[in-house]
Amino acid sequence: MPSVRSGGNDRVSLLAKLCDEIARRWRQGDLLRSVLGAVPGDVATPRPRAVAYPWRVALLRRAPTDALQNWSALRDEIETFVAASVQGQAFAIEWSERQSRQLGAQRWPAYARIDSADQAVGLIGEAETLARFVELLADVLRARPLLRGMIESDPFLILQCRDDWPSLLNLLDWFEAHPCPGCYLREVDAPGVDTKFIESRRGLIVRLLDQALPTARVADAPGALGLEAGFGLRSKPRLVRLRLLDERLAPMPGLSDLTLPIDQLAAWPIPCQRVFITENEVNGLGFPMHGGSMVIFGLGYGIEMLSEISWLRDRSVHYWGDIDTHGFAMLARLRRHLPQARSLLMDQATLLEHRAHWTQESAQVVVSAFDTCLDPAEASLLHSLRNQHFGNRVRLEQERIRLRWLKAALDAMS
Repeated sequence: MPSVRSGGNDRVSLLAKLCDEIARRWRQGDLLRSVLGAVPGDVATPRPRAVAYPWRVALLRRAPTDALQNWSALRDEIETFVAASVQGQAFAIEWSERQSRQLGAQRWPAYARIDSADQAVGLIGEAETLARFVELLADVLRARPLLRGMIESDPFLILQCRDDWPSLLNLLDWFEAHPCPGCYLREVDAPGVDTKFIESRRGLIVRLLDQALPTARVADAPGALGLEAGFGLRSKPRLVRLRLLDERLAPMPGLSDLTLPIDQLAAWPIPCQRVFITENEVNGLGFPMHGGSMVIFGLGYGIEMLSEISWLRDRSVHYWGDIDTHGFAMLARLRRHLPQARSLLMDQATLLEHRAHWTQESAQVVVSAFDTCLDPAEASLLHSLRNQHFGNRVRLEQERIRLRWLKAALDAMS
């Protein structure tokens, strides 16, 4: 690409102006879009935001005073520009006549006319890239013409995935031959495709499937599980860990610490009276034995999947979380699905008793849509935390609460 400066001053040269405009339209993908209509077997239609040929690029106009003061430099610049247009028939020049009292009638380059994408990319050194794009585009659209809209929206996608297209097209063929397959990703048997290939390209694969095989989607499933749930693959089982706190509840002697897929737990109505839920794993493992009870732990923000266990609605549920804004947000999330859930050790007395163990939240939940799910005492404590009543972003993590304090709370339930 030619220098932006001309004649050792700060003036932008005609050739640099032209190349800057071509490079700008290249970066926007407009030059790549302009060749979409030239794909064999495709119907040429006007492309939105694509360069249309012949393409007339307006050139810089010089003020009469500039022309008078820098006539020699401008003449050399125009000669260089004319030479560049002739070399390889890169572009044509459209001239305009200008009249000046000092210089008389003068011809000035007004527009550069470019007749093809090949001419344009030759001026900015992207000829090989364009050729590769055209080659890949023909292969992809020949196999999957419905991908045209996606490519038109993001034409550089063709080049970014240049080494992956054979495998990606094989994967689309596999999904077309196996609608709603009901298997795990590991069982997808497409040439050149393995689990790591799919895992590292999840978002792209979902976009390709939606565009190329619109009837393949079986559910609206955004997010991390969008590929499995959206296209009929089996998802990795969502597991729930629990401890039975009463030996009489165990399915067999000594079997008390269990990890089950959520659907299996939903199908097994454990005959307990109380269900404790706590986030911290150590809390769950060290939770004291308690008659007719069990404890579920370690779910984090996956706590909402407990809504799939219908028999929990008939149990007494107690949630034990951190005393901080996130802990109350989690309690409120749970209570949306299990409105009978009560908080455990998430009160002001517990907070003040353990002042020596306070830490700080890195960031507080400032506004929560679930605040209305809290009872008056919980809402009041949350308000005090948000307003720094006890100090700056105070929190009491559940695992810092003394075990005897927990046992006392459990004894009060008996």
